[in-house]
Amino acid sequence: MCNTIVSHHLRLLCRVRRWVRLPFSRRDGAGMIEFALVAPVLILMLAGIMEISMVMLVNMLLEGGVRDASRFGITVRTVGGISREQHISNLVNQHLHGLATVGPDDIEVKWYPSFGEIAEAEYYVDDNGNDQWDAGEFYDDANGNGQWDPDPGVSGAGGRNDIVVYRVNAEWQMITPLVRNLLPNDGVFNLRASVAVRNEP
Repeated sequence: MCNTIVSHHLRLLCRVRRWVRLPFSRRDGAGMIEFALVAPVLILMLAGIMEISMVMLVNMLLEGGVRDASRFGITVRTVGGISREQHISNLVNQHLHGLATVGPDDIEVKWYPSFGEIAEAEYYVDDNGNDQWDAGEFYDDANGNGQWDPDPGVSGAGGRNDIVVYRVNAEWQMITPLVRNLLPNDGVFNLRASVAVRNEP
């Protein structure tokens, strides 16, 4: 009799344990919950990869555009109705295929007598020894603009045999708001490209 009662209680206890454990042992929605936890990070990573790829593409197109523009510039020829500088700007924009736009203020074209003068400031006599030019100190006005310049280049595409440096700046803003909000400067990248060439004789 005692054994029967104990056995009955054990069976009852086992059933209760099964009923309590059953909802927690089912795994029907576990995959969906795990995906919901991982999805935001995955989406952010994929968007970031695509955005960085676009930045690299636009930068590559910008560099190619500057090279094409410099190849036209070295010929020292003009295109009817527009200046050489404007045609150079048009060539860079054509190369960007509308992904970014470069305006006249974003393109700097300067010419130098030699390659060695590209990175050199105009010569000056440092009277007070502070390693910078101060008003009143003698300087060699290499570009003839009436003031001392850290860059002696002369604006323009130059003439025959001149060394010309093409510098182009462009901005690219991240498209995806999710990525844009995580980056400084509202997700705006400043892209730069430059090339130095010698004009044809």
